[in-house]
Amino acid sequence: MAGALPKHGYAKTLAAQPVGSGAELVSVEADLTRGLHNFSVVGLADKAVEEARDRISAAIRHSGYKPPKQQNKRIVLSLSPADLKKEGSHYDLALALAYLIAAGDLLPLSEETL
Repeated sequence: MAGALPKHGYAKTLAAQPVGSGAELVSVEADLTRGLHNFSVVGLADKAVEEARDRISAAIRHSGYKPPKQQNKRIVLSLSPADLKKEGSHYDLALALAYLIAAGDLLPLSEETL
């Protein structure tokens, strides 16, 4: 599976943060660059979101893709807007998809296909 698609190094997905009786749209961006392995999640994330690194790595590995720890990449997953506190584990899917698209393991959907 891995390596079959072109490597782009960047991807963006969307998620939502519950706020009161509504929700705020959150942009999830993945940036993969050459360098020593480092995997960080930035953007005013709480402990559950920071712990997503381990959950995402395990899910990717068990899905048959090359996990982040086996790649010699600097991985930054960014959640924005920066002033909104991101809480909970519901970001895991958006983070994993952004990573897999940036790594070239999945093709992104265009807005026309949604």
